[in-house]
Amino acid sequence: LWADVDIAGPGHKHQPCPADCAKPHKHKLPLPPDEDTARRIIAESGLPEPTIWIHSGGGLYPIWLLKPAHHISDLDDIKSLAAGWQKVIGHAAEKLGWDYGTGVGDLARVLRIPGTINRKEGLARPCRIVDASPRRYTLKELQVALADALATLPQPEPTVGVGDSLGDGTPPGRDYNNRPDWAHILHP
Repeated sequence: LWADVDIAGPGHKHQPCPADCAKPHKHKLPLPPDEDTARRIIAESGLPEPTIWIHSGGGLYPIWLLKPAHHISDLDDIKSLAAGWQKVIGHAAEKLGWDYGTGVGDLARVLRIPGTINRKEGLARPCRIVDASPRRYTLKELQVALADALATLPQPEPTVGVGDSLGDGTPPGRDYNNRPDWAHILHP
């Protein structure tokens, strides 16, 4: 699994809310200003420590490597794991007051390779490994870590809408159907 945490600077088309913004909810939060702040987002997420940290020349890629190599047969499970991973990181970033683009967790994502050069904005910034550990994770460990991290997120307030159940678990449509009888419906 991976993340792509942009750091403020050249190469990002990011428009944070101006200081005098009257509608901050309509704009993005600012990007983290430096590498340490970007790392704090991952730490705040409650996910395990990444195996490798790569500096892309414009941000960080924390990457969690698997042990042993896995043959993935159920892409839906992996898509769900990747989407949940991004959700948890996005929530941690927002909690700390930073923007994180949660649309970077798709399975076809292409990340810069260490040893290449990031040439956005006409600059030549190297992509390099900045930290690594021997730690590898089983797929089960990552699934459990995600479940634990998701459990700490605030839960939305329940609402009753079409198709939702009432307090006793009865869907509203079934509740309506259980009340009237034909004599009640056909009464003049």
